[in-house]
Amino acid sequence: MKKFICILLSIILTIILMILSINIGIHDMLIKTFSNSIVKEEINNVIDNIKIDNVNEEKISEIKEKIKNNKDIENMISKYFEAIINNENIDIAYDINNILEENKDVLKEYGYTEENIDNLKEEIQNSNINQTYNEIKNNINNDTDNKITVILNIYNFLKSNTLRYILLISSILICIVIALVQKSISKMLLYISLPLLISGILLTFGLVNIIGLVSTYITNNTSATALNINTSLFKTVGYTYIIIGIILTIIYIVIKKAKKKSL
Repeated sequence: MKKFICILLSIILTIILMILSINIGIHDMLIKTFSNSIVKEEINNVIDNIKIDNVNEEKISEIKEKIKNNKDIENMISKYFEAIINNENIDIAYDINNILEENKDVLKEYGYTEENIDNLKEEIQNSNINQTYNEIKNNINNDTDNKITVILNIYNFLKSNTLRYILLISSILICIVIALVQKSISKMLLYISLPLLISGILLTFGLVNIIGLVSTYITNNTSATALNINTSLFKTVGYTYIIIGIILTIIYIVIKKAKKKSL
């Protein structure tokens, strides 16, 4: 009976860990995906369209790498998500041009002149980035079937701190119950390490690959440009689960061997 209870609790803990990883990673995934696939890609296209004699391909690649790692753009995207849901009008081109203005000294280091930077700003202002934002916003807010609204509500729930606290408290309570039922530290570690290993493997090699297939499907079946869904945080959480699971398993084996030797 004790074994059955602990196995059942381990299964529940595995499910909780999977949901917790989604809670931790879903917002980061959407922000980085939208940022990389739309905003940063649009800026890179503008840079490619404007050829400057004293800026070679190597320098352009370095600039693109800086754009790729720019946290200001990702912070902007987080703001845009809220604006889309609240049906607010935002001038993304204006925000991007402000970032260019704030970083023009960096651009000048790579050979850009004031005139070049002004040309970049004008190109961004004339780009389709605001139109893309407005289309997304209008599609969501004109959703007569409320399908998108339901998805957004699910998303808001999945990323909420309330859900995170519930999952964390539930995980702790399950660990305590397993400890009380087994009355053995080594067996408690075993029943905790298995859910960590299973959820880590499912997350790293299962969920990430499924998201990749979804990304490919969306790209192949819509008019959208190549969509690279960012799953880096899911991988990080998955590897963390696996590492902790391995450590707990090793501790379990060491304690078990030590007990056998003491008999």
